Order: sequence, then structure tokens, then C-alpha cells
Amino acid sequence: MSPTASPLSAPAMAPGFENPVFDSQDMFRHLLEAMSYPGRIVDAGTLATAPAPLSRAAAAVFLALADYETPVWLDATAQPARDWLRFHCGCPVVADPAAARFALVPASWAKRTSRSTACPAASGTSGARTASCSPAAST
Repeated sequence: MSPTASPLSAPAMAPGFENPVFDSQDMFRHLLEAMSYPGRIVDAGTLATAPAPLSRAAAAVFLALADYETPVWLDATAQPARDWLRFHCGCPVVADPAAARFALVPASWAKRTSRSTACPAASGTSGARTASCSPAAST
């Protein structure tokens, strides 16, 4: 090891909420308001940055809702977001979309015409869980 290298060096990780407890609660209240009043524009919180391909709003939603019991599926191109979510949320990232509670679906999937090809979870055989992948929600 060179004298200038630190054994604790790590790649830079984008920060999460500045104040995780209060910012997470605030974001959760905003989500409740948005879900209670469809079409109403609500503040997406105070998150300064987000890893690609997440927007700041999507990253704030994940920080508020995902935890160690929330399996998440991500597209293979979302490696920065995968590492960020594991670090900040502790959520397991699963390979099978049908095993996930949340999915980060690429916007390019909205251009597909077949529901079964636009959403991998929609083609699953699990009768207990149905997928909701609508192109309008992905834009």
C-alpha cells in the first residue's frame, strides 16, 4: 500500500437526506398528500442530488419508503442507483421483478406497445400479486 493511499478510501457516494429522520417523515407526508389528491403537485423534499438514473423526486420516494424489508428491482443499467439504495436504505435489490415491492422502470419501456413486454412483472404467474405498469406512469 502506498503511503498516500488510505485503507478506508471509497468512491464518493451521493448524500441522502440531510436530516434522515425528519426529511423522511416530511417526504412521507408529501407522498400521502399526492396519493390523496391525484393531480396535485407536491414538493418532492429537500434532496440535493440523486444517482443516475434516479431523479431527485424518485430518490426521495425511495428514501422515504424503502428499507431492509423492501425488495427493489432495478434495470441492469442502474448500477449507481443500486449502490446508493443499498447504502442509504439497506434494501435488497432483486434480480426477479416479480419478487420486488418497488421497481425502477426505464422510461424507454413506455414506448413499447405490449403490456406483457413493457413490464416484466406483468408476465409473472403469481396469482396473489398483480403488476401495475402503465406507460402513462412511466413518462
